[in-house]
Order: sequence, then C-alpha cells, then structure tokens
Amino acid sequence: MINQKIVFRFLLIFILNLVFHAKLHSQSLSVDPPLLELSIQDQNIMHPFPQTIEVAVNSNAPNWSIVCQAQPFLSNNTSEIISEEHLLIHHEYLPIEGEGIEDGYQRMNGIIFIAQGGNTNGVFTIVNHLDFKFELPQQFTPDAYQSEIRIQYSDNLGGSEELIINVLVNIKKSLSLTSNFTNIIFNAVGKPRLFEQAGEYNIELSSNYNNWDLRFELSNFSSSNLEMLFSDIIFMQINSSEYNGEYVSLKAPYDYRHHLESFKSQQYYSLISLKFKFITKWIYRTGHYESILKIYAPENLEAALSIPVELDIATVNSMELSATNTYFHVDGPPDVWDSDKSIKITVGSNCGNWSVMCKASELANVSYKIPKDRIFLKLTSKDYRIDEGAGLGYQSLKNSIQIVNGSMTMPAEMSEMYFRLKTLETDRPGRYTGTITLTQLVNP
Repeated sequence: MINQKIVFRFLLIFILNLVFHAKLHSQSLSVDPPLLELSIQDQNIMHPFPQTIEVAVNSNAPNWSIVCQAQPFLSNNTSEIISEEHLLIHHEYLPIEGEGIEDGYQRMNGIIFIAQGGNTNGVFTIVNHLDFKFELPQQFTPDAYQSEIRIQYSDNLGGSEELIINVLVNIKKSLSLTSNFTNIIFNAVGKPRLFEQAGEYNIELSSNYNNWDLRFELSNFSSSNLEMLFSDIIFMQINSSEYNGEYVSLKAPYDYRHHLESFKSQQYYSLISLKFKFITKWIYRTGHYESILKIYAPENLEAALSIPVELDIATVNSMELSATNTYFHVDGPPDVWDSDKSIKITVGSNCGNWSVMCKASELANVSYKIPKDRIFLKLTSKDYRIDEGAGLGYQSLKNSIQIVNGSMTMPAEMSEMYFRLKTLETDRPGRYTGTITLTQLVNP
C-alpha cells in the first residue's frame, strides 16, 4: 500500500513537472515574406532579389540559434538542375571577408548561421534581415526554376522549429546587339555585273546565354520613281572566330545559329562580321533605292538592329557598231550607189527611256561638196515604205533620224544600217570624206 502511494506521488510529481516545464519552455519562429521571386530578362549574370526577408523569434530559452540551408533549383519543364551555390545570401552576422564571401554575399552551398540569442521575454523580435542574389550559371536552359530555403531554429532546452521560404526564379534569355555601322551603301558603277562590297560590317553580341538564333531580313528596295528591286540581288557572308560562311542570298529571311564563344564581364560575348556582294542587271533602272536590313533574335524581339540600306545604280549606256567606217565606190554615170558594207548596231541601257539618233555631214574634198541630203539610210528596225529618191525604205539624212529606242534594255543587236549615195552630173571626180554620227540619248 505504501509502495503504491509512493509510486502514485512520483507519477503525479513527474506529470506536474512536465506540464510546468512545457509552460516554461516556448518558442515561435517567423519569416516575412515566405517567398522569394525573381524574373531575369537581361544579359547580366548577377541578379538581386527585390525582397528582403525578416526573421523574427519569440523564445524563452536561455540560448537559441538559427541557421538556414538552400536546396537545388529544379526546372519546371526540364530535368535540368541548378546548384544551390548560385544562390547568395547577405545578412547582419556575415563577416566582411572570409571563404566563400563575395562582395558581401555568401554562397549557400552549406548550412549558414544567421542568428543567435536568448530569452525575448514573450515578444517577437526581429533578429536578422536576409538579402539574396541569384547568379546565372554558364550553362542553363531558360525556364522557371524552384527551390526552397529552410530556416531552422534550435535551443538548449531541446526546442526546434523549421520554416520554408519558397524561391522562384524565372530565367528568360536576354540578348544585346550593337554594330559598328549605321547604314550600308552599295554603289553600282559600270556595266551591270556582280559587285563585291568593300569592307566588313561588325556586330557585337552580349548575352546571358551562349546559343542564339539570329535572323537577317532584308526588305525589297524601292525608289522615288516607284521602281522596285527584289532583295535577292544582295548576298551576305557571315564570319566569326569559329565560323566562315558561304555567301547566301537575302531573297528570304536567313536564320543563323550562333554560339557566343567568349565570356567576359559576367556576360557571354561574341563578334560576327558581315560581308556583302550585290548584282545589278540592265533591266534595273538607274537611280537611288532604299531598303531596311533587320537583324534580330526571334526569341527576343527587343534585341534588334534596323539598318538602312541604300543602293545607287549609276547610269550605264552601251553602243557598239560592227564597223566604224563605210565606203562608196562610184565608177559610173550618175546613179544611186550602195556602200561597201552594212553596219550592225548593238545597244544597251539601264535608263527608263533611251534612243539612238543618226545624222550625217556633207561629203567634201578640197574643192567640191556633196550635200548630206543625198546620203540615204535604210534600217532593218523600221518598216519605212516611202521612196525619197534612193529606193523604197531609204530615208534622206538631211535631218537626224531616230534609229532605235527602248527602255532598260540589255545589250542586243537592234538594227542593221544600209547606206546609199545619190550622185549627179554636176559632181566632180575626186575623193570625198564626211562623218555619220550616232548619238545615244537617255532619260533616266
């Protein structure tokens, strides 16, 4: 009976002591806000979180401490993992210098001590302010990544508590494009052909990501006289330290996948050089043409260059004759005499309207002259059904005659010229000379 009373009293005292100690030992931990959220959309490598975390404690334990530990970042849509060491923390207990401390921030690649203290006398007390940065890894896939920071409280009375800070980082690829040129001017001087543009045009890329698709898109050329040239007349070559490309036509948008090979100033960096060729044709009208070359990344339309492109096509005229002289051999009575040969004329021009005029001078020797109205011309390019005294189809060269005309024509044989001379009894024997002049007139 005595033993039962002793046991009962002991149990009662033990239970009361437990209740008493439970009432004496209390703690509570809070973090505000419980979420870190960051959106990355520029080319910098280090990004501070906009939120500051307040850590507060209400504890009656004589000695307590708080530590934190980050977990790896998991991609929402891929299997990629970013190490927790890319999350950096700054807090009031952080030493100015030490292992793993960079610019006042410490990498969270382990357990980090952030606070300690004693009895707060029943009042929630802010014990630390936490600031965070996120460092982009050199290799990553743009996506939303999630992690968590575990804030852990413990004291010398055996109390413990853990709170979770959720961390969300949305990484978007970012790109910056700059160029050492503000426009491109092509000058086509001389006969239409393939021209090679002198010099190179450099584009500098900087990014938080090392692989990009670039698009080069050239609009068609237009001019003030409403003429239009298609963009397929321009050819472009891309060169870099890792790539030497072939010339490609810009008749359609051209996509080029580029790897940024250098890393400096916390960014990926690369330089590409552009070279150009362009082709003109006789059917391209002389004049000034304008276009726009757009260089951009389809994944980031904010990073774009819009380069004015100008094309100046000089006036080009071409006229060739199968012979540069003709001869009349007159060895009989007055009559109509043919020249010793016909002359073919080949003409080309890139002007909107052109024509070739023919005129003759009088034939003369030292003492006598034969007027030009007795020199006649027949053209295969004309169906002239009048006889002016030298036969059907022959026109007198007393005035200038238009031989041929056209618009933006590549060189081609346009006509064949036949000459006749009419002599009279009054013409004296001798050697007579003169000129026949062909003049090409143009209206650009």
